[in-house]
Amino acid sequence: MPAMDLTKEETPVLDRKKDAAAESLEAAISDIEGLWRSLLSIHDALPETAEERSRQDLGRALPRATVIRAAIQHLVASFRTGVAELREAAAYRQGKLLPGPGSGGKNVSCEEMQRRLYDLVVEQEFTPKAGADPDDTWVPPYTAEEAGLKVTYHHGRWLAEWRKLEVPDTAPEEEQWELLCLRESEDEPGSVYFQQF
Repeated sequence: MPAMDLTKEETPVLDRKKDAAAESLEAAISDIEGLWRSLLSIHDALPETAEERSRQDLGRALPRATVIRAAIQHLVASFRTGVAELREAAAYRQGKLLPGPGSGGKNVSCEEMQRRLYDLVVEQEFTPKAGADPDDTWVPPYTAEEAGLKVTYHHGRWLAEWRKLEVPDTAPEEEQWELLCLRESEDEPGSVYFQQF
């Protein structure tokens, strides 16, 4: 992939700190899981009330057990979502996230990053490529604009998506769309690679 001026100061000391943080995160995840198991045991020890089984009774004052069980259910659901995200973060090693809105990237603004990544996707996916034989030139069947290419920043990641116009509308939706995550290579700082979903 073409190089981009995205270099950041990375040292072995920082790498060790990241590894230590990932280990600490795993320990914290175990603590959270222990806490949610304790909460679930409290939840399960409380009797299920009629109000939980029938929404018709929810207009009046609720028994204390119902309120406690509902609060625990809500918190445990949040824990499960959070733990999944923490596990993904602790295990992540493939590449560095590119700067996004509010990340304080030193080299480029968010708008400039979006434009560069858009141009990079166009160059890699929508530009004719010459093969070894002049007759082997690959020409994309449609343009980025025709495919509705979008590069967006979503949940801490830069994503590129477009409609694969060669795929019929009757195909499953996941086959109709290309979705890529754009990351900076750990091995080649300043170089971007595409990670397919």
